[in-house]
Amino acid sequence: MTAAAPDAPATRRRSLLALVGAAAAVLAIGAWLRFEAPQPWSYDEYYHLGLAREMRSHLRIASFWWTPFSTLYDRFVDSTPLFHVVLMPFATLRLELAAGLGVVLGQLFTVGAFAWALWSMRVPRPWWFVLALPGLGTLFLQRLEMLRPHVWLIGFTVLVIALLVERRWKSLLVVCALFGLTHTGGWIAVPIAALWSLAGLVVRDERERFGGGHGSAGAAAAGAPPASSAVSRSLA
Repeated sequence: MTAAAPDAPATRRRSLLALVGAAAAVLAIGAWLRFEAPQPWSYDEYYHLGLAREMRSHLRIASFWWTPFSTLYDRFVDSTPLFHVVLMPFATLRLELAAGLGVVLGQLFTVGAFAWALWSMRVPRPWWFVLALPGLGTLFLQRLEMLRPHVWLIGFTVLVIALLVERRWKSLLVVCALFGLTHTGGWIAVPIAALWSLAGLVVRDERERFGGGHGSAGAAAAGAPPASSAVSRSLA
């Protein structure tokens, strides 16, 4: 009898269940921390929820008339419109509840994006990486517990890197468009893509110099993207 392949359907299902369980555990910790301290964590949370409430009445706000002596009074442009659109359905709820729901939604997106990226790139034992997220430090946890678009920036950045590795160009185009509408830092997808392209050129030149091009050819023959295979091997 031959041994079962590492990526057999049964093994993949067990890995997926473990990954989903790890993500659920991290999300439970994040939600618990926030609802244990339900008051807004910064002035930004008042601003984001307040603007989302106003957008329910008139979606496009051209003047920030609450500050008559600022430059925003004459001309206001929302820098994170999609983030506020996401908050609109529950922005009119009690302040603590609305803020908590917005935080949990951001955590769900970021943790889910990280878990999907690991799964898509076939990283071995991805659940351990997800479980390690709360151990990244207090600054990361503080960001994760605040109602700010920075949390979504982290998730979108992870998605951009994963889609570059997997060479899913159409999906990358959609994600980059949503990235720019959710956070003003969406432009960082451009230097990430540029660095990825330059790294690919360097690796190809090194393979040609030392005659090690058979690895990528073998990966292509096996039907796997060379970049994805390289990442999986390096993390194995």
